[in-house]
Amino acid sequence: MQPTKKFKAGCLEAAIWQNHREVNGKSFDVLSVSLKKSWKGNDGQWQDSTLSLQSNDIAKAIVLLQEAQKEMLMKAPGESE
Repeated sequence: MQPTKKFKAGCLEAAIWQNHREVNGKSFDVLSVSLKKSWKGNDGQWQDSTLSLQSNDIAKAIVLLQEAQKEMLMKAPGESE
């Protein structure tokens, strides 16, 4: 199965997936997104980690990431609580 669309920014890649489902005799398609981060490990080999989200989780993830970014930006390097 191939994603319907891919987006890439540096070491991050987002892919949209369309999955066919059947529930109680009804067929429908469900969209999801996978977010993959790739990096080169200490051994020189490429590694990656992938997170998959349903469409109703994307807005929640964006809010959480923005809050985490805000917290990180407001602290000076080496600053503790």
